[in-house]
Amino acid sequence: MKNRPYALYEIPPIRDLKELLWRKEEQMPEKIAFTYSVSRSQTAEKTYHDFYCEVNALGAWEYQKGFCGAHIAIIGENSYEWLLAFCSIVNGGNVAVPIDKELSKKEITRLFHQADVTVVFCSKSCRELIPEMEKLVICSMSELKKYIEEGQRFISIGDAEYKDHLIDRKKTCCIMFTSGTSGMSKGVMLSHESIAADIVGSCQLFRLEGNTI
Repeated sequence: MKNRPYALYEIPPIRDLKELLWRKEEQMPEKIAFTYSVSRSQTAEKTYHDFYCEVNALGAWEYQKGFCGAHIAIIGENSYEWLLAFCSIVNGGNVAVPIDKELSKKEITRLFHQADVTVVFCSKSCRELIPEMEKLVICSMSELKKYIEEGQRFISIGDAEYKDHLIDRKKTCCIMFTSGTSGMSKGVMLSHESIAADIVGSCQLFRLEGNTI
């Protein structure tokens, strides 16, 4: 029996990650977006409105620090802070460079140079993996709350440069490194357009239901 095509779920088109974020905030601001552990016995929740505001505040802080058109690495455990860093980077025209925390310091140093990294967000546990590079700016993910508070102050006095930034959907927004199973890892340049197309295509095929931590 031949395979029959399944009907696709109807999904509104998403052109870039910034549009995805503001659309969720506009349509369902009070719906829970993320649930994550803060201790062995405690979890925290963030709504789409929370996430939208914190991404914009962190992005405003990045702009005030002069991080514009920069290649910014992220290295740390899976966490809400990791997601905040990633979205704030790509939605302001910077390029995110996720780095596998299981790599050696020597390999991480090579990838930083290859991707032309000038700024890094890192967790405390990964601080010793950060290469000694001249003029590299190190931002601690444990300090994100402080960065966000500073960004909120900039926004409160009328700073809308980050929020109003127009996305060039065809430009690189993320450099993902391959696993390197058959050689050295190579950087794959992904645009907003390509990531958004993957999101829409995946959601047309599969409807995610239920919750997880």
